[in-house]
Amino acid sequence: MTKRVYFIIFVLCIVKISNSQTLQLENNEHCKQIYHQISALKIDESTKEIFDELKAKPNNAMPLLLANYIDFYELFFNENPTEYEKRKLNESKRIDILNTANPNSPLYLHAKAMIYLQWGLIKLKFKDYFSAAKDVRKAFQLFNENKVKFPQSNVGDAYIGSLQAAIGTIPGEFKWVANLLGMKGNLNSGVALIQKALNNSQNIFPEDALFFYVYVKQYLQNEPKQAWQELKKYRTKTANNRLLTFMTANIAVNQNKADEVIKVVLENYNQKGFLQIPILDYELGCAYLYKLDDNSIYYFSKYINNFRGKFYLKDAYYRMAMMKYIAGDNAKATQFANAILQQKNSDADADKNAQQFAKNMEWPNKDLLKIRFLYDGGYFQKALQIAKKFQPQANTLLEYHYRKARIFDEINNKDSAIQNYLTTIQLGKTATTYFAARAALQLAMLYEAQNKKELAFRYFTLSMNMENREYKNSIDMRAKAGLQRLGK
Repeated sequence: MTKRVYFIIFVLCIVKISNSQTLQLENNEHCKQIYHQISALKIDESTKEIFDELKAKPNNAMPLLLANYIDFYELFFNENPTEYEKRKLNESKRIDILNTANPNSPLYLHAKAMIYLQWGLIKLKFKDYFSAAKDVRKAFQLFNENKVKFPQSNVGDAYIGSLQAAIGTIPGEFKWVANLLGMKGNLNSGVALIQKALNNSQNIFPEDALFFYVYVKQYLQNEPKQAWQELKKYRTKTANNRLLTFMTANIAVNQNKADEVIKVVLENYNQKGFLQIPILDYELGCAYLYKLDDNSIYYFSKYINNFRGKFYLKDAYYRMAMMKYIAGDNAKATQFANAILQQKNSDADADKNAQQFAKNMEWPNKDLLKIRFLYDGGYFQKALQIAKKFQPQANTLLEYHYRKARIFDEINNKDSAIQNYLTTIQLGKTATTYFAARAALQLAMLYEAQNKKELAFRYFTLSMNMENREYKNSIDMRAKAGLQRLGK
């Protein structure tokens, strides 16, 4: 069925459910099945099932929340501004209908909180910051209110936990937003709630808990091995689940596992019946780039042609430019570099970095670039072989020590890693590049793993105190999470 037909069906469903006399939130077996289908990103199939549920049980309001999941995934992954304008009124319509449902259920406040949270995250994507902040605050309040009203219910644990963890690690320059909205967070207590939800066999939204757990472990708790081990439990399901495919590929690409990215994405890539999400092409492009494989151009191009949002478009062109530069095709490299300036700006640090490169057009050292990409793909020995032969000059010395430090860190040569991190910090403490700040962050995490808390505290703080450099927000957020892990 076409999307237009589905849209008409949703309108009819809204009218039908709003005309019902007594609405209930019944999470029956059919609704649970629909939730799992949506979480696999089988959008067309689940949309039909939502209609069937409403037809069979017109007094059940649970399909409204399930329909909101569909809006969330489609808008979050594809960022289509036209679709956003068409659908954004769905939020208030669904809330209005839910307000007439039976309030004596743990799902009553939870469903409203979820709708506010999902639309808050969508609005962040579309830079509707004020409305997004109001929605997230409302969701936070409703989740907590529901917990007070139904203390034995665990339905909101994963969401309360994820919000607490995120709010607790907001970089300092944005902390005023959370304070203004009256939201307080703590990483450790937030993670405990997510863990509780993940381990609860009665959790009715298990895929949500898995999503929050994996990303908090990866980015906020600095426990990437635990994130990867949890995802490995679901490895046999990824071929038939596009959300799991995305999660596994996304974590893999950030854990230097390029071969795993290619394997897991291609298993699901041509499967029919799933939501098309261009970010998978971007992930494949990165993975092939890290192998120094020209196939990266094909996948980055697909991403650029199919994605309707702004994020990573500049970065995709930047990466294509670097691939052609490495290959010696300077004409194509320049063409891709010039295209960076034609793309709309985004808030992504990677896009800002690409924009800065395109303005200055200062091409990096080719060997250091190869070392960087091979490292990012997990090909540490190949990267080290190039590094050992490299003869640094004054203008390459800072990056050279940073790249060596990262390689030594990964191959468990911690003494050499520490030495090179310290050299990077010394050489780059007044530079506007990210090398020194990221070196301080990595050194802090190394000392944290060795239980040298005072040294970890010193370097987390140092990384946050380095001003006027690239990737400041993302580095600050990870450093602040580190300080919370230390109890500071």
